[in-house]
Amino acid sequence: MDFLICFNEWFYKYWLTLIYSVIKNNKNVKCNFHIITDSLSENAKKNIKRLENASTWIFIHEFDISEFENLKTCVHLNKYVYLRLMLDKIPNINKLSKIIYLDSDMLCIKPIEDLKDISLGDCIVWAMWSKPDENIERKTTLNTSNYFNSWFMIIDVNKWIDFWVSEKTLSFIEKNPKLLQFLDQDGLNVVLDKKVHFLDVKYNYPYHNLKNMSYSDICVIHYAWNIKPWNCYYYLRWWVVYTYYYSLANKSPFALLKILSQSISFVIMKSDLLQYAVRHVFLFLKARKKQS
Repeated sequence: MDFLICFNEWFYKYWLTLIYSVIKNNKNVKCNFHIITDSLSENAKKNIKRLENASTWIFIHEFDISEFENLKTCVHLNKYVYLRLMLDKIPNINKLSKIIYLDSDMLCIKPIEDLKDISLGDCIVWAMWSKPDENIERKTTLNTSNYFNSWFMIIDVNKWIDFWVSEKTLSFIEKNPKLLQFLDQDGLNVVLDKKVHFLDVKYNYPYHNLKNMSYSDICVIHYAWNIKPWNCYYYLRWWVVYTYYYSLANKSPFALLKILSQSISFVIMKSDLLQYAVRHVFLFLKARKKQS
């Protein structure tokens, strides 16, 4: 199985937990990971490569992304979201029949080996429906038949290349910045309209809906938006989700908690939890003062 993951230097530490989770839960197949980035330090490359084994290969592709400098960004989505649009620039990528794109803030908790042999039929991409309210608003604004979430995609590589998906998407983004809310996801929805098959939600399940579904029914959890497992001050609110993430991270020989000495530690985690508590006490006292 071939996977596509895109990130910058800062994010690679967290991605190691994702790749470890995929390896751990899909032991019956060979996994090839194609990493698109702008640049990585030698130390980062070394840590990533240490996750390779007899059935796991990791290929790092560094590209100049200066062409993204003038594209629209927003608070929660920066220029690095456009990295996946460089899929067609990976050397010999056309030799693959399909590739699975995973967002870096995902976690594989059950096998997804069943996706290995599926045929995409006439579609270019298989992906998950977006939220109902988001679906209605976005497809109306963009004038598309439906609206999909692009953070987990099974891509027919050659159809993607032959249909010029990356080029058409970038062109739409450049020409229509005022229409964009979710940047390249909006562009992909326009370009791929009626060329998408919709997947089961279990492959891209939002963390905040976990109370509505058993872990046994989910294959991939998506820690979407700003509440990330490494932002520990959210732990009290989403402790079930976070406990599972850290239990898996701790089992990885090179994953999250074991290589984050430069940015996070258990001391900082405790500090974050304290800050979380202090902040809410402050807001409570401030509200009481206003009332009085």
